[in-house]
This record gives sequence, structure tokens and C-alpha cells, in this order.
Amino acid sequence: MNRSISESILKQVQAQANEAKTLGFDKLASALNEQVSCQSSRSDNEEYVYTYAELKEDIVAHLWKAALQVQDYYGKTADGRDIAALVFDHAEDIIDEIRTCARAQVGAHEPLVPGETRERTAIEVDGDDE
Repeated sequence: MNRSISESILKQVQAQANEAKTLGFDKLASALNEQVSCQSSRSDNEEYVYTYAELKEDIVAHLWKAALQVQDYYGKTADGRDIAALVFDHAEDIIDEIRTCARAQVGAHEPLVPGETRERTAIEVDGDDE
């Protein structure tokens, strides 16, 4: 369940954290920095396969962990069937909402189908040559 994050995504989130700090959004900056600090990264060029089913499984596991923490906080347990319904429904909702916010359609790391090739786009940024 502890998966690596691509270097480019990690850098983008770090940039968001820096911007949030600059703009005075300290809670957001802190939350983003905390997430970045506990993630391992992998090269953008590294071959990596991660299916939607695996993503959903990971999100469900995190939500079960959160549900257990809430029960512990209150010192009471809820019916597992009720929690299961919440966890499975909200896992889909969370994935869909974040996909929409990211303006994404297809998972970048889904396995290739026979005959399909993965295209990688390299972006080069020239420095100021003044």
C-alpha cells in the first residue's frame, strides 16, 4: 500500500506547498509538505504499472484505517457493515472527485493492451541565456 510517487508529481506538489506558504495558506502548505515528506519517489522514466483496481484497493485501505481511528477516538465501535458501505462508496467518490479536479481521464500507469505503446513526452526548459 505504500507506493512511490513520480518525481514530477512530487515536485509539482512541493511547488504548490511553497506557493501556499507564500500566499499565507499555512494549513494547506503544512498538509502538502507533510504528505511530500512521507512519500518515496521514482524516476518519471521508470516503468511503473498501477491499475485502477489497485488504486481503489489502496484508497479503501486508507479509509478503513481512518474509520478505525475515528472509532478509537470516540471509544465506540460502529457496525462493520455500515462502515463498509461508507468506505466503498466514498473511495469511488474520492477517486472521481480528484480525477475531475486534476482534469484526468485515464490512469497514466494502467497496463498496456496488446499492441499499445507508451508514449513519453520530454519537456525541456531553456534557461535565460542573457
